[in-house]
Amino acid sequence: MIHTIREHFSHEKELSPKERKLLEAFPYFDPTHIGDLVSRGGQHTVVRYGSDMVLKLPNGLPFAIKTPQAAQRNVALLQQYFPDYMMPTEVYQVDSTYCLVQEYLRVYEPLTSRVLPEVKDQFHDMLDSNGQLITDTGFSLEPVGGEGFWRTAVSRLRGDHPTDLVLANIVVDRRTPGEPHLLIPDIGLYTLEAHDGRNYQALSLLLFGLSQVLIRHYLDMDLRGQHLQASNHTAVE
Repeated sequence: MIHTIREHFSHEKELSPKERKLLEAFPYFDPTHIGDLVSRGGQHTVVRYGSDMVLKLPNGLPFAIKTPQAAQRNVALLQQYFPDYMMPTEVYQVDSTYCLVQEYLRVYEPLTSRVLPEVKDQFHDMLDSNGQLITDTGFSLEPVGGEGFWRTAVSRLRGDHPTDLVLANIVVDRRTPGEPHLLIPDIGLYTLEAHDGRNYQALSLLLFGLSQVLIRHYLDMDLRGQHLQASNHTAVE
């Protein structure tokens, strides 16, 4: 999942005292099971919980998900529109904050343009569902994510040929040999209407447009679910 992708770039191994105190305030969690810091991502700080789970605590960045209500809304939409792909996610609330609980993935990789041929039908299905999500609600998947934009740019600057498009908020689960399966571990959604305020909408529209440009350019696909017929990019042939 996103936290396990990002752990390769995280040098910190400890929670701050404030973060640990906040987690321990949740009556649902056993403090003795709260483990090491996995990562600090664009939306959440991720921590091991026991041997098989992770906790995701909102990190307070300006455009991160801030309220339990928004987190619960996003999880519900993702479970409704992507039932075959959304990772099982529980949302716990204490006062005005929340914490997510998900399974800790061990055998996975981020979805990239190089890996796409193995799961192309699943990704088409996901984009079709995203088109319906946009039409019905004004929300959209965030498939690329901040890390994906960065890693795609690095691939291009490095001169990789072809440049590898990284969709960091979608992962390929390889726990079953020979049967790769796409998973959505991230609960972020682009807000294409003013659900969460004008500033968030403006940023969402900008990032949605950039994601759309990248997906059309590298994959000949469309975030609204319409497959582009021109197919001149070898990454998906």
